[in-house]
Amino acid sequence: MSHTTYLFTHATGLLPNQAPIEQVSSNALPRSVKTEFPELVGESVKNVVAYFTARGLKPVLVQRNQHMIKDYRPNYVRIVTDPSGRVVIDTPRIGWL
Repeated sequence: MSHTTYLFTHATGLLPNQAPIEQVSSNALPRSVKTEFPELVGESVKNVVAYFTARGLKPVLVQRNQHMIKDYRPNYVRIVTDPSGRVVIDTPRIGWL
C-alpha cells in the first residue's frame, strides 16, 4: 500500500519564505523533507490553513495541552493555536497528530 507524502521545493510560496509542495508516493517522509515550519509561529491561523490547504495537506487545529492521538499521517499538519483560535503559537508539524 502506498502512502502520499509531500516534498518541498525551493520556490516562492503563499507566505513569505514558503515553498510549494510536490506530491510523491512513498511509505514515509525522507529525512531531507521539511516537516516543521517555525517561521509560521505568530501568523494568523487563517493564512496558515490556506497555505497548507493550497498544497494538498489537511490542517488539524489544536490548542496547547489539548489531548492528541499520536497517529502518523504524512498528509496532515498539526497547527497549535492560541485560546481564541486566531494565532499560531507553536511550530506547525507535518505527520504526527
